[in-house]
Amino acid sequence: AAPEPTPSRRRGLGALGEQLRMVWVFNPRITGVAWSLFITVMVVYYAALSWMPSILRAQGMGEVAAFASTTVMNAVGILGVITSVLLVEVVGRKWVIGVAGPCAALSLVVFSLVMGSPTAAVAMIAVFGFFALVVIPVMYAYVSELYPTELRASGFGWASSSSRAVTGFVPLIFGSLLWPVLGLPLTFTLMALLVFAAVTFMALGAPET
Repeated sequence: AAPEPTPSRRRGLGALGEQLRMVWVFNPRITGVAWSLFITVMVVYYAALSWMPSILRAQGMGEVAAFASTTVMNAVGILGVITSVLLVEVVGRKWVIGVAGPCAALSLVVFSLVMGSPTAAVAMIAVFGFFALVVIPVMYAYVSELYPTELRASGFGWASSSSRAVTGFVPLIFGSLLWPVLGLPLTFTLMALLVFAAVTFMALGAPET
């Protein structure tokens, strides 16, 4: 059979705007869930990743110990990725995200409360690294699956880009406003509440895939 003519597509900035319009027109609720998950989870992850050495040095840890703790967070995260692989097809995407996301955020709240004990603080950093790397791979799969094939790349790409745009400013805001003014416990509690709001929105507003 003769090949069907390929419809002309916009290019450049026109294509950018068209993609954005299409992912919101497709389903504003689902796109809202995708963006809120990406923004809140990645804000928590990158705030911790960027500022953890400085937080630990402020608590009196040496330079090497402070950066070693961040290494622990990422090393334990490997176990989190393996756990996500084992769980994602057993309990479903929404359950993994809905449990691991808040647990990651809450572990930072606990960390901020036990910083007086270096052992407890490093243990909570490890717990955070584990749950963060459980939720992130599953979130990548889930957000992609929320969209039909023709919108999958655009839907995932725009959700990811929204988090990049926000997380680019978070380290600056965290270090200049949130940590100095609110203190760590309240700052991490605020972030945890945002994650709770996002997973609640997901539970009510988006399907399992």
